[in-house]
Amino acid sequence: MKPSSVGRVLLILFFLSPCSTTFSQQSNSTAIPLESLKSPDWERREVAYEKIRDNTQALQRSDVRNVLVDLLDLENQVIHRTLNDSNGGVGVSGKYGEGYSEYILQLVGTVGKVMDWHDPHQVCVLSQTAYEPGTVLADKIAVKGGAAAVPCLLKMVEGRMYGRSDSPEVRLIDRDKSIPVLVQLSAVTKDLSPSAQKQIQQAITGGLQDSSTSVREDTVQAVGKFGTPDVIPTLEAIARSDPYSWLKDGKQFFEIRELATKAIKSIRERAAKAPSV
Repeated sequence: MKPSSVGRVLLILFFLSPCSTTFSQQSNSTAIPLESLKSPDWERREVAYEKIRDNTQALQRSDVRNVLVDLLDLENQVIHRTLNDSNGGVGVSGKYGEGYSEYILQLVGTVGKVMDWHDPHQVCVLSQTAYEPGTVLADKIAVKGGAAAVPCLLKMVEGRMYGRSDSPEVRLIDRDKSIPVLVQLSAVTKDLSPSAQKQIQQAITGGLQDSSTSVREDTVQAVGKFGTPDVIPTLEAIARSDPYSWLKDGKQFFEIRELATKAIKSIRERAAKAPSV
């Protein structure tokens, strides 16, 4: 090939190369179905999410991360509305099938990995999703969410998560999730305002005296793990008089009284090991 021909080939390649890269980036960008994540059809939202879930490059983009948080917020409201309309009688699995629950579980995991823990809105969205007290997710919300999670968790305690009064069963579910997290959060977060501390303590006291057995049980267990000696008088009263019982080996067994007794012991042991100030 003549030198002039070589030069022309190199010149062509020089101009084609950036165009090729740009085309590749545009193709990758348009392949990310962000609009489909807002579809009214949950199955279409799921398909769009699955195309993003394992795309490491896409998950590094702030717009993709924000849309995934918005998606979880949307699904939270779908779940909340479903439970509210049936007063907790029909879960999303019953209405949409097991596939929906599996999709939500995966979405929560993805959002937990990519979200900004310093953004109160994003922390709130994760706090409002479905989880059990004492789980890894509950622990992460308490430890990493910190003060940013408090307003949202308190709103859940009050039963007005989306600006309206929730049904009794939904309020129970939300108290059962949020109060144990607040117990742990108050123990590990150092930058809580006096107002937040007061509201949290009121929520914890309410949880220990709740009309729901499950809320009282989970709150007592959380206090046993993270509480301080000032709550012992309340626990002593619970250990004497909590009414919940069931038959165990033919005898009446007061489960929450037993949990309160164990919680008192745990708190005292923790206090004895704590370094003196």
